[in-house]
Amino acid sequence: QSNPNSPVIEEFSFKKAEMFYTGQKFNDAITEYQKFLEKHPNSEFNPEAMFWMARSYQNLNEIDNAIATLKQLAQKYPKSDYAPRALIEAAQLLKERTFMMEADSIYQTVIINYPNSDFAAQSIYRRGDISLAYGDTVKTLQFYREVADNYPTNPYGLSARYRLGMYFRNTGKNDS
Repeated sequence: QSNPNSPVIEEFSFKKAEMFYTGQKFNDAITEYQKFLEKHPNSEFNPEAMFWMARSYQNLNEIDNAIATLKQLAQKYPKSDYAPRALIEAAQLLKERTFMMEADSIYQTVIINYPNSDFAAQSIYRRGDISLAYGDTVKTLQFYREVADNYPTNPYGLSARYRLGMYFRNTGKNDS
């Protein structure tokens, strides 16, 4: 009889779920990721399984389940490489549904918990986008300036610098 906790069985179980995801059989993928998480509660693949399970929900347009799974991933595995990515995705889904304040709160969490990451740069930039959606030009410029100054070579820093330049060019105001 085989050991259900063997690394080979664990990897096979994960790959099975992955196969369903890549085959766009998202309901089956969710089922297999759930089984994987139940059978292998201490697996190093758990954050990744939760991430792709959330993506499966997203592909099925089950956005509430996707958001909940992404938040749970970040809460359960905060040191995982998937945690900040999960928070960014959850915030983006919330923002798309116009839950701006909740999205902004998640972006703040990313900035606090992962301050030197590319995810922090993206979060500051997205907070600028949210301020812009609310018509708060002063805050928007502050966020864009912060990301441009602190992450000058990051794509979000570069985009922020461009947006700042366009704002000052179009308004005739000085950047001071």
